[in-house]
Amino acid sequence: WVLVQLMRRYRLRGLFLSSSPTLAVALFKVDWLMARTLPALHQHLREQGVDASMFTSEWLLTLFAYAFPLNFTFRVWDAFFVKGFSFALQVCIALLKRFAPDLLARPFEQIILFLRQVPA
Repeated sequence: WVLVQLMRRYRLRGLFLSSSPTLAVALFKVDWLMARTLPALHQHLREQGVDASMFTSEWLLTLFAYAFPLNFTFRVWDAFFVKGFSFALQVCIALLKRFAPDLLARPFEQIILFLRQVPA
């Protein structure tokens, strides 16, 4: 039942359809928001060859369950159920802001590893 509600009510089905631009639009929004709110980090990631889709797609497709501790994930889900999908994009930017100092000091490989398994 929960999965059906996620797909219908919260319109997550579009994230998993190859014919739907939902995921591409979400990735574009995260990249755009990062460029506006975290320009130094955005520039560093570009210089290192890291595209937002390399980590953000995994975050959004799993609603942060894959790369983050469960206690964090559950809090995100609670707010997601109240606020909707736009909240997930806000979480992406908040996480990048939180970890920007660490990310700015890392090269490509370390950035990818860090963002795929964020420390608790």
